[in-house]
Amino acid sequence: AGAAALALCFSCAACTDSSQVKKGIPDYSAYEDQLSVEFGAWISPPPAGIYIDPDGPNGKNESYITVERYQEAKAAGLDFVIGLYEQGASSADVLTALDCAAEAGMEYLVRSDLMLYANSTPERLERAIEPVINHEACKGIFVVDEPGADRFHALGAVNRLYKQITDKYFYLNLFPSYARAEQYLDDSYRSYLENYCKIVDNSMISVDYYPFGDDGARYSVSEGLLASLELVQTLSDKYDMEHWEFLQGMKADASSKTPDYYDIRMQIYTSMCFGVQVMQYFCYFTPAGYSQGDVSLAAFIDEQGNQTPIYAAAQKINAEIHAFDHVYLSYDWQGTMTVVGSENEKGKNTAFNLMESPLTSHPRIESVTATQDTVIGTYQDKDGYDGFMVTNYTIPGNRIEDDVAITFKDADAVICYREGKPSQIDLEDGVLNLHLGAGEGVFLIPVKL
Repeated sequence: AGAAALALCFSCAACTDSSQVKKGIPDYSAYEDQLSVEFGAWISPPPAGIYIDPDGPNGKNESYITVERYQEAKAAGLDFVIGLYEQGASSADVLTALDCAAEAGMEYLVRSDLMLYANSTPERLERAIEPVINHEACKGIFVVDEPGADRFHALGAVNRLYKQITDKYFYLNLFPSYARAEQYLDDSYRSYLENYCKIVDNSMISVDYYPFGDDGARYSVSEGLLASLELVQTLSDKYDMEHWEFLQGMKADASSKTPDYYDIRMQIYTSMCFGVQVMQYFCYFTPAGYSQGDVSLAAFIDEQGNQTPIYAAAQKINAEIHAFDHVYLSYDWQGTMTVVGSENEKGKNTAFNLMESPLTSHPRIESVTATQDTVIGTYQDKDGYDGFMVTNYTIPGNRIEDDVAITFKDADAVICYREGKPSQIDLEDGVLNLHLGAGEGVFLIPVKL
């Protein structure tokens, strides 16, 4: 595997058969209320006593578990939140959170330790989760975060019981690829993920990966991000699981960057080059004691309960994706292409080289060039229409723009979704010229009229 050349020019061996190309412009309006990329976030509005506030009652804030706070989360474009500080299936805070989520039109993942039931019966497990599992806002149970491989057999045992009770999510999130082997306790990261898929036998696979760095002198994007996305999507396809991905929605550690709109959209559009179906932010409310008054360390909502610039940035990109997600989800991921930009002085990209099997050709593309490093997710819908997610893969903090030229075969026009809005671009000799801003992605559907 390796990065593609500066210009990908494909031979006749990959030529498409004109007679097989679907004619006309596809219509996905019937799916608008059926298919949706879901946005969630860890740390739901917390109960009383989590944030210390000298001006609050008894020196502590009142509970943030209110309808108004859940409506605020909904207004940010979130579809669900994940409980942290409120936990237990019979907790009064959890039950209140579910009611508030329902009234705001959201869902809620209940944090509850089900590991105690690994050697139990479906009846005992059902009694334990009965107070919440049938609530209209309950999306499922958040069982554990970042388990080692040594816990997979117990998790699998609980999940088998759980499946006899409900089809709601048995939620857990796995270690990122940059975790140490002694954390995930397996021979390799690939083995760790694959053992999860085989042993836990779940409906979804979720990992966290926080790629943006800032050492005070320069910004960076972790070189392993694309390889991680590729691996998780490959396993999702192999085991018929939903691909969930965590997004860096705040400064994750001392050496990482506080994300802005450009960073967030780059993560999302890059994820959509790899078939991701559910996006989750780390975090919505700021972890208690994390920011200590420094807004650069806060998430959507700071420790004083105020919206930060991240709230507005995520709200904007979430709305963009929700505007056309039914189109994107009408397509199945086929693979991902990489293009090294002509202005890349090194002539290579380590992130591209770390991928196992990037595509080097596609039957609908004659050639593609880009001034900057570019990632292209390739898709096809059930009727045979091709789709392409094209993303400017440069460091968003550097505000580098990208000019991409794609020559399509058997295409008279392209339906282009930019910032969620469609437009028809007529082609001359199949050539499409795109100008992409920092972190920007567009979804393209070449059509034969």
